[in-house]
Amino acid sequence: MVAVAQLGERVHPETRRTMSRPVCEVVGGTAHDADTPVLSELVRVALGEIPQYVPHRFLEPVQEDLGATLLP
Repeated sequence: MVAVAQLGERVHPETRRTMSRPVCEVVGGTAHDADTPVLSELVRVALGEIPQYVPHRFLEPVQEDLGATLLP
């Protein structure tokens, strides 16, 4: 995958780690979860499929980034 845009980033309030939200394009290979203590699953979906995986609103900073960048 290649990052083609940056939705945003923030410092996680509990871990103090910088959390980045990139938009990626698949160019080859196999995606994998490199942060298993934080992430439970890695899924590639089209924008319109997001509600199937996240039926509620995202945390406000993520929702703001999505709204400003990708959502109508």
